[in-house]
Order: sequence, then structure tokens, then C-alpha cells
Amino acid sequence: MVIPSMDVCVSTDARTMLSDDGSLWTEISGFGVEDYRRYLSVFDTVRLVTRAKKTSCPPDTAFPVTRPGIVGVPVPYFSGAGEFMLKRARIRMRIREELDRNAAVILRAPHVLSFEIFRMLRGTRRPFGVEVVGDPWDAFQPGSIKTLLRPYLRLLFRSLLVEMCRRACAVAYVTENELQKSYPPPPSAFTTHYSSIELDEDMLRARSRVHSDPPYVIFHAGTMSTMYKSQDVLIQAVKRLVERGMDVRLRLAGSGKYAESFRRLARDLGILDRVDFLGQLAGTSAVMAEMDRATLFVLPSKTEGLPRVLIEAMARGLPCLGSDVGGIRELLEPEDRFELKNAGAIERKMWDVLNDQNRMARMAERNLLKASQYRKDILQKRRVEFYKRIKQATTEWIEKEKSLGISAR
Repeated sequence: MVIPSMDVCVSTDARTMLSDDGSLWTEISGFGVEDYRRYLSVFDTVRLVTRAKKTSCPPDTAFPVTRPGIVGVPVPYFSGAGEFMLKRARIRMRIREELDRNAAVILRAPHVLSFEIFRMLRGTRRPFGVEVVGDPWDAFQPGSIKTLLRPYLRLLFRSLLVEMCRRACAVAYVTENELQKSYPPPPSAFTTHYSSIELDEDMLRARSRVHSDPPYVIFHAGTMSTMYKSQDVLIQAVKRLVERGMDVRLRLAGSGKYAESFRRLARDLGILDRVDFLGQLAGTSAVMAEMDRATLFVLPSKTEGLPRVLIEAMARGLPCLGSDVGGIRELLEPEDRFELKNAGAIERKMWDVLNDQNRMARMAERNLLKASQYRKDILQKRRVEFYKRIKQATTEWIEKEKSLGISAR
């Protein structure tokens, strides 16, 4: 069968801005336009389904989302379950218009829009692929978000993701094993695994290094739009290190609505002079520059798929610690992980590591070797095969619908 040219419709949970000229923008430097350009290796155009807030003039800090080969499909902007339900009819109408195209469909999950598109595909024969990038069961655990709907959403989203994977023609996971256990694919589906990271050879250090002289610099990068990265717990752990007499600084990169509450916590604990709030760093190079200045990278997240920032830190030969959750288990050894939401456990682990230069050297060497498994050339081969399987399944579906005299929608 000759497979014709084809576009791909991709769901994203990113919050964007829609300007008067119809272009999309975002203030999130890590939005990952390059992540979406990867689809162009197989498809002609990438059509991003994203929530968009109208603006007459994007701020100077905004980055363009729409690029050559990438088209935005804006749906009415919403924030939270209540606003989503109020606008759900209009959101579904816009999605329906997009599904009327004979494009391949890839759902990046777990996200609200991916679940909504899946619900609209139920009962149809239309094939679709799923990229599982996280676990909603972990993301909606107690204390993760402040809403009475949290327990319901936790059960709903887990159930939807299980069903979504079971019905997909192809499933790609960011983990090698962890997410597959909870959200298995059907026997007939093509499956693979790859991270969204773009790890070029020049991002991998030739050799590991350890900064041994105090003050020790602990670095963390992550969104402050939610609480699941647990910066508050990390600040409390650093307070304990200071109380024990360790000369240490914490540098936090990221922005969001909880940034001020984290700053207030550091001030209330009396360590604001030891915590640097860096805001949103301008791209991967800026993040890696911070990593090269750091002594230790710590990721105390409540939930993770396969955290690309952790892989980036490992690629710089940096000793790393992380919570015992999700894909972090595939990246770090048990002795380099700690209990969730436990400032005491994090503090003890950091204390032990920072006082043992031989251990830090072993961690750095191990991390560099592990990160090399996520080189761009290795992962891209898996991505391309995944895209090709979805394109082939979609082509066969279109041809079958035509033979039956049905409009392929």
C-alpha cells in the first residue's frame, strides 16, 4: 500500500495565547516546540489542539508556538474543572471540526483535552495513538491540588487512561516499564518507549565532575504552577541542613502561581538569604549552565513520568537525588531515592551525599552512563517507527471507510 501524505492532530495541555492575527504564543520557555517538530519526520503538518486565551498583543516574554509545519488549533481557554464544564460544548465543537479532517490522531496523556478527544472517538473505528507521559493516579494524590473534586478526578482519569491505552492502535510510554504496569496496551497494539528529551552529543559531558568545596549548591528546576514538584518540602529540607551547620544554597528555577508562597515559606523559615529564586530560565542552555554550577540536583516530585530535567542533570555528570516515584525509579538507584513528601528523609539523604565525596563521584559516573542511553539518535528511531505505525493504521482506516461508502471521520 502506498501511504499518502498526511497531517497529524496532537493534543497538548499547554496554556497558550491567541493573537489577533491567529498565531499562538506561550510564556513557557520549556513549551517544547522542538518536541512537536519531531512529528514532521513522518507527517506533513502538526496540528496542535491547545487551550488558548485571546490577546491583542502577546507580551515581550512570549514565545511563538506556530512555526513552519506547526499549526495551532485553539479551543476556548479554561482553568480548572468548573470552567472546563462551562465551556465544554464549545470545546467539543472545535474539536469536532478538527476531527472532520482525515488526519492521524496522537493523544498525549494524561491531559484534559486528550481525554475529551478520546471520549469523542469512542464508538468509532478511527485509530489513534497514545503517548503516555505521566500517571494521573500519582498526579492527583492527596495534597496535590486544592479541589473537592480531587478524589473523583483521580479515579476518573486513571480509568480513562486505562481504557485509552486498551483501545489504541499504538502506545508509546516515556518509561521503559513503570507506566506500562498500570496502563498496559492491548496485545495487538504496537508499543515502544522514549523520552521527550533532545539529548545531543554536546549535551553529554565528556566526564563527570564533583564540586567539593562549600557552599554546596543544590539546584532544582520545575514548574511552580502546581504543588506536585514539592519545592516546599525541599525548602524545609534545606532548612534542616542549615540547622545542622551545613553551608548550603538552594537555587530554584521555575515560575508559576505558587512561587510567592515558596518565597514566603523560605522567609518564614529564616533561610531566604540562602534560597535563590531564578524564575523561568531562558531555554535548555541556561538550565544546563545552572547545573554545571551546582553540587547536587534534587527532584522531590510527588509524581513523574520520565523527568527530562533529571536526565539533563545526569547528562552533565551531576550527582542527583529524587523521590521514589514513577520513572525516577528507572533513572536513579534505590540509594539515590527518598520517601515522598518527607523533608526529614530528603535532608538526611542530602547530608549523607554531600559529606561523602567518593559516593558523589560514583553517582556522577553512573548518571553520565545512564543518560547516554537517551541520546537523540537512539530515541528518534523509536519515535519514527511509532509515527509510521499510526500513519499506516490511519491510511487503512480511510481506505476501508471509502470502500464502505462512509465519509472517513
